[in-house]
Amino acid sequence: MDAQEGQVVPYFDAGGNPTFRPPQTLGSEDLVYSLISNIVRGDSSRFLDHPGLDQMREEGVRNVVLIDDSIGSGDRVTSFMRSMMQSKSLLSWWSYGLIRFTIVSYARTREGEKVVVRSMVGSNHPKRIFPKATKIDFKSERVYAGSDLKLRWEKRYEDILRR
Repeated sequence: MDAQEGQVVPYFDAGGNPTFRPPQTLGSEDLVYSLISNIVRGDSSRFLDHPGLDQMREEGVRNVVLIDDSIGSGDRVTSFMRSMMQSKSLLSWWSYGLIRFTIVSYARTREGEKVVVRSMVGSNHPKRIFPKATKIDFKSERVYAGSDLKLRWEKRYEDILRR
């Protein structure tokens, strides 16, 4: 999201291709990017790395995997998903239940998870064929309430409270 204008910056350009990844190092994200590249090289018939809309359509992509280290408030994932939904094609696939998101993170809060689901267009009404919550799957090693410091920080949580 563009902080100055409050507008969502589209993930896909006018040609349906992902916007350019900056050439500078992204710190810990570089490790994840390297892992993703190795997975794609290992099985390019199953995995794509930042495909454009045409390639997603041709390959019949039905699941988009987003990877983040930790989901606290849910704002970063929400912002990214909203930028992807600026594409009318992707929004249409989402509305018809043709595309789902799997969000992988090491840790996440329950509150952040709710923010992500709430932010997406659609309804969770039980009579919907594809309620929006069924189109988003979260995978995390650690899941906790934001207020549960012991689960979040394990044995050292008391040290954190003392500081």
